[in-house]
Amino acid sequence: MDVEGSNSNAALAKLLQAPVILVLDTTGMTRGIAPLILGYQAFDPEVNIAGIILNKVGGPRHEGKLREVIARYTEVPVMGAVYKSEQMAITERHLGLVPGNEAAEAEARIEAVARIVATQVDIDRLLRIADQAPTPSVVARVPVPPCGSRIAYAHDRAFGFYYQEDLDTLLDAGVELVPLNTLEDARLPEVDGLLLGGGFPEVFLETLAANAGLRADIARRIEAGMPVYAECGGLMYLARSLRWGERRGEMVGVLPGDAVMGERPVGRGYAELRETEAAPWMPRPIPFPP
Repeated sequence: MDVEGSNSNAALAKLLQAPVILVLDTTGMTRGIAPLILGYQAFDPEVNIAGIILNKVGGPRHEGKLREVIARYTEVPVMGAVYKSEQMAITERHLGLVPGNEAAEAEARIEAVARIVATQVDIDRLLRIADQAPTPSVVARVPVPPCGSRIAYAHDRAFGFYYQEDLDTLLDAGVELVPLNTLEDARLPEVDGLLLGGGFPEVFLETLAANAGLRADIARRIEAGMPVYAECGGLMYLARSLRWGERRGEMVGVLPGDAVMGERPVGRGYAELRETEAAPWMPRPIPFPP
């Protein structure tokens, strides 16, 4: 989004002083891969391009040609060549991938992809390159509930977008995480706070709307002062209603607005949050990595 690239993967790699592995789609490409690699190197010399993975390779003959060109015109090592395969395809839909919490076969698909990559990529060499990155000396100040707190978090087919590090940080701080199924649970358990991650609530619109008891219980607890953190799909769930095309359903209703799914994304961006005196918990320093 920033023409200067301040929010790019390259900027993050420079910040962390981490080596970069380029994964290049080689469809219909042979000699042209050399200027592509050289262009990446020249574009920002501060980015340490430590290796390349060739992706969607047509076969052994194609791989051989690519390796020969790269060896002749560049000094970047090739970490592996992943051949074009239907087994590597991952289904997408509106706004991105079908999340693993919805797909029962997700783990099996991940294992299949892992087996393919392990046979076609030098994983050991990849890890040795990754180990060259220094350990970041960063201490983040994170609002963490007091030790012994119980936090419910939506964890079902409708909501499942969480960073495991966030959940681990709460657990390490002595917080008990209580899974909440927004599709099936009739009541909110006795907890000190609620965490609503992202997801695709519009896919389960009717089921969420039908669970009126849970929605009313969540609204009552929030209006009584229970802290809640919600993002993306979680915010949609807290709205008055959710509409997708001709389908519409009542939601929790603590946010005075209605979530409407458009035919195409309107725009994406970043938000900066400023802590106020109304914050339920004070930040505490969390070493990185936790």
